[in-house]
Amino acid sequence: MPREKLTDITVIRETSDDVLLIKPAGLASERSYGGDQSAVHLLQRMYPEHHVRLPHRLDKVTRGIMVAALSDEAIQFHGQEIREGRWSKFYLARVHQRSRRMMQSLLGEHRAYIRRDGPRAKIVHSGGQPAITTVLAYERAPNRSHDVHLLISIATGRYHQIRAMLANLGSPLVGDDLYGGREGRLYLEHALLRMRDFTTGEQITVFRRDDPRREDIHDRLSDELNRLADGDA
Repeated sequence: MPREKLTDITVIRETSDDVLLIKPAGLASERSYGGDQSAVHLLQRMYPEHHVRLPHRLDKVTRGIMVAALSDEAIQFHGQEIREGRWSKFYLARVHQRSRRMMQSLLGEHRAYIRRDGPRAKIVHSGGQPAITTVLAYERAPNRSHDVHLLISIATGRYHQIRAMLANLGSPLVGDDLYGGREGRLYLEHALLRMRDFTTGEQITVFRRDDPRREDIHDRLSDELNRLADGDA
């Protein structure tokens, strides 16, 4: 997978009200005070006549699909859709290969309560926000003999949700120092999004089948993503 530059925002589709894009890993969604440039900062330069706002965010370490609103009506619409749970989000992640029994235990739905604690998210028994993460499938990672890719769906969008929950399940992302992942290059991608289009009101699927910067994944995972994109699940 070619390395992306922080300025490598790829616009998938744009209208007068919103933009669908791919954010590279390493680029923050929004710039914190005194921080580096962000996706919002770059988009604002691309669309200077609009007030760019984000109805959702991706972690800085995460690449993949984002939606940016360019109008008051679009930010209200997408925000309401998210609050009502109408977005379906699918991710690819890479973890260290464990025993077959442990990998099998990752499959299925996992529920937890998450509370933000500084730069980390903590799994707590009470006082946190409910989070639902489902591991749909896993396959060995091509050219990485000790790693596997997971296909994940999330029904909530909590801070560091996938990273914290996988670590709690004993399988942190490779390279995720914050959550105890072993040394290596971190990979987490928001690969597919089902949402309602603001302009038409129709259900659409946002997915780049041949993304040149996606990590190589096993054919069976690729087939599963294509099946999801075709609406067969």
